[in-house]
Amino acid sequence: MKQRKILILTSALLLGSCASSGGSASESLDSTIGNSSGEVTSSSSTKDVTPENAKFTLMMNGDLHLNQSRSIYAILKEGVSGNVVFESSDPNVVRASKMEGISNEALLTAVSEGEAIISAHLEGEEDVIVSKTFNIAHGTALSSEVFDKLTGGMKVELTQTLYDYDRELNPTLFEQSDITTIYEEVDDMDSYHNTDAYQITVKDHKTQNVTYERKYVRNGVRLATEYLNKDNKIGKATLFNDDGDEYKWVNSYYENLFKYEENTDMEPLVTATDFESFDGGKTYSYVGDSLWATTYLACSLVLQDITPDEFAITVDGDSLGIYFVTDPFGKDGVTNKGGQIVEGKVSEIGTAKIEHIKPYVHETYHDDLEMAREEIATSKNYTATYSIDGDDGKTTYTMVYTDDTIEEKIVDSNGKILAHDGAHKDGTGYFTYTYDDATGTLTKNKNYVASWDSINRYPTFDFAVEVFGPANNGVYKSRGEHTGSLLSYCFSLPKYAYYYSVNGEVSLTLNGGHFASMKGQLTSSSLNDTIEFSGEFSNVGSTTLNYDWSSIVDQTEPTEYPETLLASLKEWGVDKVAPYLYPTNTGYRDYGVAWARWRDASGNMDSSYSKYVSFKTNEFETTEQRDSYISKYKELLVSLGWTLTEEQDENMGYLFYVDPTGEWKLSVGENKNYYGGSSTKGVLFTITNKDNKLTTPSSYFD
Repeated sequence: MKQRKILILTSALLLGSCASSGGSASESLDSTIGNSSGEVTSSSSTKDVTPENAKFTLMMNGDLHLNQSRSIYAILKEGVSGNVVFESSDPNVVRASKMEGISNEALLTAVSEGEAIISAHLEGEEDVIVSKTFNIAHGTALSSEVFDKLTGGMKVELTQTLYDYDRELNPTLFEQSDITTIYEEVDDMDSYHNTDAYQITVKDHKTQNVTYERKYVRNGVRLATEYLNKDNKIGKATLFNDDGDEYKWVNSYYENLFKYEENTDMEPLVTATDFESFDGGKTYSYVGDSLWATTYLACSLVLQDITPDEFAITVDGDSLGIYFVTDPFGKDGVTNKGGQIVEGKVSEIGTAKIEHIKPYVHETYHDDLEMAREEIATSKNYTATYSIDGDDGKTTYTMVYTDDTIEEKIVDSNGKILAHDGAHKDGTGYFTYTYDDATGTLTKNKNYVASWDSINRYPTFDFAVEVFGPANNGVYKSRGEHTGSLLSYCFSLPKYAYYYSVNGEVSLTLNGGHFASMKGQLTSSSLNDTIEFSGEFSNVGSTTLNYDWSSIVDQTEPTEYPETLLASLKEWGVDKVAPYLYPTNTGYRDYGVAWARWRDASGNMDSSYSKYVSFKTNEFETTEQRDSYISKYKELLVSLGWTLTEEQDENMGYLFYVDPTGEWKLSVGENKNYYGGSSTKGVLFTITNKDNKLTTPSSYFD
């Protein structure tokens, strides 16, 4: 069996050892199509000459057509050995090439129209010549009307029959499979792609057991598979290789490769004129000049890297079929050569559909799950507890939800409270707080003007209960590889949400009609880590927090810049320049300062100096808060004797204020995105001296 290595989309997506797969379609086919018996016969050459004293005969597995290559075999008589030499009377018509490691076989290639005689003799016996004469000519081209039927959606049912051949090329059935390949065209998708979905199903011909099946769909220009998500809706998962690169649907083996899109810059793989008939219009063989065209077509049809020695479209009235063959092949020393015949019919032209994944059906047991889900999602009153096993032991998180408070308490494996804080509704807004378990003190952290109801801080339990299968010993388990993400909608996992995801199985239990527990695995590909997750729900509808909110203590505002920022300001010698005014509800951004290198008038940079330094606040909740702070800061500057000038800073173009000594200049205004883009809700300060030339600290030198 001649097989040439081709660039496969991915070896994991090919049949590989599934070469035994095949289909039952051949049982209803006309037995005259192709050579279903697998017997090697004489070709349609015009003249065969075999002398009586010849020690071998010449055989071929089919006809040789223009631009195609076929093997010619020397069948040695019993007891005869030696190397057979093949020669062509006109290599410009038919070329004969010996293949390495094969002594009694040659590869014939029909190069052009005309007549050529292939002569063969045993090495050392040049006087005994066995020959075949070939007339190479064009046949009748396939009509574009017939060819176009194969260029869109269609179903192809094939029987793949693998044969072993003995030294005399007598066939023995090795394996037989049924292969059904479906190309689906979605009408409402863009016309750039001729087909949009692909399915291949392989069955053992005798038992009809499925031995291999794959389904792929197009996701934009990407190759994807279908899945059911947490909402019991069909989604598409793009496929990636080991390097993280996405596979492309375009020009893959999963499109119908008979199709050529004129609005692309790709050359057509095959056209109607590449197929010609030599039997009155029953069989149209490929006579195109591309070695790989039929390789790609065969690979798309059966997902095996086969290079057919003959590939044909069969026509019987309005019925179309596919037929391709690989001639017997095997190097010297191999007991049996291998070959195959693949043939079948084309149906459902323009209407073929793959078996798309179907949403799970709602069953009676889902009623209890939906009632429990709806209750906990709408009540916003329950306690959720979960534990995470880490390198430092088990950490337990307790989340308390009421209609006006959300609180989190984190305790390590030794019982030490690592954090205990929350958010509480206050009038039209809310505030965050910290609770000291040792003293029972509530301390307010920050006020927010945003509406409590406008910020969805509660787990939504937003999923379809149908993704859960029936209970086993009281445990419901999610089905499918992509439904596990529902766990993230049932628990608040801020520490793990960025790096971890839940796509595997999730289990759920009920207690008294309420959600009781959930389990799953948190996985992180970037951290190469998997965490076993177990969480419980309690006090559904009856959770309370017995705090006296009137006793809450306001947090004392800082009186100097944050430690990191202050250290940076001191390095630059400007820590006493900018008056301190705490930005209530946001604070300063504790990243140190930014600076710009100093350049002279000619543009030469001097790393020893900088034009200015700048620092920022964090973003306020609203632009009104930001603008109010800017106004107050400017009022503070004026009250301290600073004077507004007409000079703009070289940072954002804000007007400088000059201090009473005339030595320092400072501007304050909206912080903007990089390169002075749109404003943010933060505030920007820029400082320099009267010369716009600050000495750069040695630690900042490049």
